[in-house]
Amino acid sequence: MVKRQAGYIVLAGFAAVLVAGLMLDDPAAQQAQLLNYEATRQAELESVLYPELSRPAQIIGIDVLDVTTGTGRLVMRDESGLWYAPNISGIQDEIAAAGINQTLVNEAAASLVLMAAEQWFDATPANLELFGLRPEPAYRCRFRATDSTGRPFESLIEVGDANPDHVAYYVYVDSPERQRIYLIRKSIVDLLLNMLSASLQITPTPDVTPDTGEATSPGP
Repeated sequence: MVKRQAGYIVLAGFAAVLVAGLMLDDPAAQQAQLLNYEATRQAELESVLYPELSRPAQIIGIDVLDVTTGTGRLVMRDESGLWYAPNISGIQDEIAAAGINQTLVNEAAASLVLMAAEQWFDATPANLELFGLRPEPAYRCRFRATDSTGRPFESLIEVGDANPDHVAYYVYVDSPERQRIYLIRKSIVDLLLNMLSASLQITPTPDVTPDTGEATSPGP
């Protein structure tokens, strides 16, 4: 009896494989599978805030502002691709590339590439107020980048409240195409907000010439 049951299981498995094979041979089934794949891929693309960005090197300037305190940081790439802080009279002193934490800013640039929505909501006046984006957001970020063709573009991001579980932020992207509020994972947004931390500026390591131990004889 046990052998017969085992035989039935093997036959059932073989039948399932056969049916799957027939479905793959069926043009209609193949078309349905292709459409399903395309729909899934389109949904994934729509969840990415900036599909025109594929690498952090496309980001050429980042400006982050704490709206509550009025504290802000602006960094730009120099000709060699390193980040520096330009002088802004009365707002920001210039910081050379050697004094900027390059890793921290590169992570901020990477966060813009990685930003993807877990959920989105219509940016109605009620929702903007509900999610802490009006009358003022908590943070504003403006960045400048180039798309895959080299065309420059800018975008403004506003960060509101964290969600009830404190694992994501409500984020509004100022876009003429889509008026939406996105729920973005907190760990990604925090990489951008780290621009406001004191660790952005570092003390350059001085170039110390080693002492050769040779004494200089006094002149006559």
